[in-house]
Amino acid sequence: MMDNMTMAEESCSLLSFRIRCPRAKKRALREHREKQLRKLDREQRELRREQRRLGYVDLEQPLMRGWKRTFVLQPDVVGGRHATFYQQVLEKINTVQYHPDRHFLAKKRIMGRKKRVPRKQHLLTFSAAAFSRRQFTVCEQRKFHTIEYWSNRTKRFETAYVFSDQWCFRLQVRPNMITKVRLESTLMEQRLQEIGNYLEGYALYGQLHRLHGRSYRWWRKFRKRDHKRLRRRPVELSGTWEV
Repeated sequence: MMDNMTMAEESCSLLSFRIRCPRAKKRALREHREKQLRKLDREQRELRREQRRLGYVDLEQPLMRGWKRTFVLQPDVVGGRHATFYQQVLEKINTVQYHPDRHFLAKKRIMGRKKRVPRKQHLLTFSAAAFSRRQFTVCEQRKFHTIEYWSNRTKRFETAYVFSDQWCFRLQVRPNMITKVRLESTLMEQRLQEIGNYLEGYALYGQLHRLHGRSYRWWRKFRKRDHKRLRRRPVELSGTWEV
């Protein structure tokens, strides 16, 4: 009797028994894995937010961890009448660098040999969109000039806003003193490490970025693996976490 059934009747019969074709099974399996991956990503982001909400605790004795280099006003500018104006501008364009050595040297290959050269540090420059978002006053905007440069990222010439009176600032090196540390939760750290090992061991960061609509160049992060590839087994999902 089955031989006398038409194609429409046979398809209806298959639907009544909820028999799926191989393509539907593969699609359902892929969607299930994507849902599990999204759940892990949401849990990871929530744990990181909870970590930031824990706050800090003050140290009894401050610790020195390397050196810090920032821009400060020149001595002759500090005693001038425009010291307040330049200090307000500096707070918006200042940059900070940290280094274990107070000389701030970096390795660079010169004529086939590695040598230590001073690290460069510049003030902030802004694109046209970023400059409009910054809350610069009219007087502060007059102190900026535009330059054209070639961008390798966009493959075209871009416009940058640069501060004109850079002679008013100088670099100052100071010890980087740690006066407070972030509170930590052992359970959160353990769970974050477990999720990170799972995503890194299976090389799932690329798939996760594609789910968010972003590109991801996996070879930059996973070109050299320090551990073997893990066997594919799911990570258990958990609920809320407490300190």
